[in-house]
Amino acid sequence: MQIVPGSTVDEHYWALSYAWHQTGEIIEKGDSEFERIDNGNHEIISYESQSLTEQEDWQGKRRIVSEIDPESKKIHHAKFEGVLQQICKDFDIRYIFYDQMCIDQNDHDEKMRDIKHMHLFYENAYCTLALVPELEHKDSAFHKNSPADIDGLVHSQWSTRAWTLFEAYVSKNLLFVGRNVHFWSNAIARVYTPSKAEDFIRDICNNKKRWRASTAVWHARSRRSSSTYDRIFSLANMFPELKEDVTFSYNQSIVDLMVDFFGLLVQKDLTILLFGAPLDPLMDSNMAASHINEANLLPSWTGHTGIHIPDDPVLGNSIQADVSECCIDGKFLHLNCAYITVRIEKTSTIERSTNPEDPFDYTADGLPRNFLREDENYTEPSISGRGFLTFVSTTNESQEAHNTYTEEYRLRATHILPVKEGCGSWVNTLSLPTHVGAYLSLTEECSECFVLSGIPFDLLYDVIAMPVVRKGPESYKMIGACFIDCSATFDSALQARKDFVIE
Repeated sequence: MQIVPGSTVDEHYWALSYAWHQTGEIIEKGDSEFERIDNGNHEIISYESQSLTEQEDWQGKRRIVSEIDPESKKIHHAKFEGVLQQICKDFDIRYIFYDQMCIDQNDHDEKMRDIKHMHLFYENAYCTLALVPELEHKDSAFHKNSPADIDGLVHSQWSTRAWTLFEAYVSKNLLFVGRNVHFWSNAIARVYTPSKAEDFIRDICNNKKRWRASTAVWHARSRRSSSTYDRIFSLANMFPELKEDVTFSYNQSIVDLMVDFFGLLVQKDLTILLFGAPLDPLMDSNMAASHINEANLLPSWTGHTGIHIPDDPVLGNSIQADVSECCIDGKFLHLNCAYITVRIEKTSTIERSTNPEDPFDYTADGLPRNFLREDENYTEPSISGRGFLTFVSTTNESQEAHNTYTEEYRLRATHILPVKEGCGSWVNTLSLPTHVGAYLSLTEECSECFVLSGIPFDLLYDVIAMPVVRKGPESYKMIGACFIDCSATFDSALQARKDFVIE
């Protein structure tokens, strides 16, 4: 392999995406500087004996298949660059962008300049080669690329890194290469439908849907990186229109970097304000562990005390905000919008229905039987294993109930809010609602909060989510979201408008 100037390349090139920790031993030198030591223990596996046969694949189609003789297996040890060179030879790749070679790792200025423009290397590449050693087919008939084959991809190191998230997001096409099998991204999109936690695979393989800010942060916060700086730098490359105002340097306060970036992001896309309490703290232990120090230092409006709500893969999170001011002053977010006051007078909980034949066993007033209860001594709100919230709409003519599944957003409902208007506020009372049932997902307790009704987000199942703030000694703090049926109407007597200074 040799390095050539990009200006001399007159044909398409590829880009490499890989988990850095799988290329050798990584040693931290301090100040976000790392060294990679490659002892040449990577394996190149080949088979001297193979034959071609016609077989029926998992779709019932007849194909020519390469069968190998396991006894003819040969293993050759090489450094990572040797493995990459062999893969490029196998796939007839003449030019490839490989950051460890194409960027001078000892030239700090060049390195930071190229990190700032990293999105260009991957956006303009013909295809991105994603190396995933965990991707392996146990059967010698390699053609049987059934959906189960990509489990190794879903649970791989590649799928946990911040930089690979960015690389996959901006790439035009992806070729996943494992130990003995490879997939094109469009093939994965045809045969596999991941769960919500694996939406990034579905999105990057389904011809690219651009993510809103809340979705990008939702994915990025669960990713690992050698340093927090790299997590922000990779995230900034997903929003290249903002990066000119971002300082790409390891010689700055990480808190200042994050506040500056998220400040730019919230002024571009208010979905950064869309977050709530995690459904299961253990489920998000990796996220919590990697951000616990940051959450104590960052402004509340960044959402680092909760978990963001990702886009629906099809609909997205549409928003029709009525905000007359949105600007950043240091760590403070200034907003002017409509709001509704909520008084939290007592604790309410959600329980499973005890009717095994009908989990939707409703009472005459339209509220789900056994789902709601009052308990003055109960101090810890819980959904007790429930996976969905039930929204109850009541009008003069009819009542209806429908559900939105909280695992879709991995959020926890902390308060039931059958809405009862009175004294210009909503109260979380369990008496018959006069309009629409709603829920709060709050990251901390309070006796009074304010739903920012001027910033409604459309979610799945005809549900609207709105940010929630509480008042502090000198400013407001963002503490979660309110979920309500889309049929809700907010009259002028219930709403007011004011300036919010949120820290």
